[in-house]
Amino acid sequence: MSARLMGAVALLVCLGSSAYAASPRERMFCEDRDADADLKISTCTAVIKTENDKPLLVLAYHQRGMSYFRKQMYAEAITDYDASLKLDPKYANSWGGRGLAYQAKGDHDKALADFNQLIQLYPDSSDYYFIRAGFFNQTKAWDKAISDLTQSISLNPKRASAFRVRGNAYREKGDIHRALADYDTAITLDPKNELAYSRRSRIRFDQGDYAGALADADQSIKIDPEFATSYAMRSLIHRRLGNEAKAAEDRAEATRRGFKFQ
Repeated sequence: MSARLMGAVALLVCLGSSAYAASPRERMFCEDRDADADLKISTCTAVIKTENDKPLLVLAYHQRGMSYFRKQMYAEAITDYDASLKLDPKYANSWGGRGLAYQAKGDHDKALADFNQLIQLYPDSSDYYFIRAGFFNQTKAWDKAISDLTQSISLNPKRASAFRVRGNAYREKGDIHRALADYDTAITLDPKNELAYSRRSRIRFDQGDYAGALADADQSIKIDPEFATSYAMRSLIHRRLGNEAKAAEDRAEATRRGFKFQ
């Protein structure tokens, strides 16, 4: 799951015909995709138990499924996505969410089936090709990932993340020229893309461009001072340049932020 989803949307009117309806607060937190997972589970459960409005129930099952997913409770997430899709078979977010839950469980056939269905329903969405490309990247189907990312880019030519991820796939295939071109484009479109700077730093290092690699690592850290991978990369560069003290300092910073050296 990569970028933050939309923020809270409060429903301030009573919906459904039950004697007791979920409170506006419960509905608000159920809809808030960035709310605490446990809070969302409890508030969405209240909505599910007390509301009869179909669109609201579709959303409530989906949101609770998302929260179970965040807690790595994938079976529960899938059950809720099933309920959401039973009510609305064209609800895109639940197709994508269930596919990601199956992917996390390692059930790749079912995951791919859901991603395929998502694209069949909405073939003009850059987002959904990007999601399926993530699946292909995880399963190391690089050519399929590149194909989906190319389609994602054709539908949204300013999607910096798609260029960056396609650059990763090209790099895995050994096509360094195309990888570097994609990282360049990602940075042009999004100058604060610390991941693209970090990846480009690695390529420049491998090409012997240590000054360029160091500049990219520096920029990545400037954008996100907590990005452990760039400290590890910069440590490697300093060591190659003979700056052992700086290498040791960056290695310690990377380790402190959770980077695991081989």
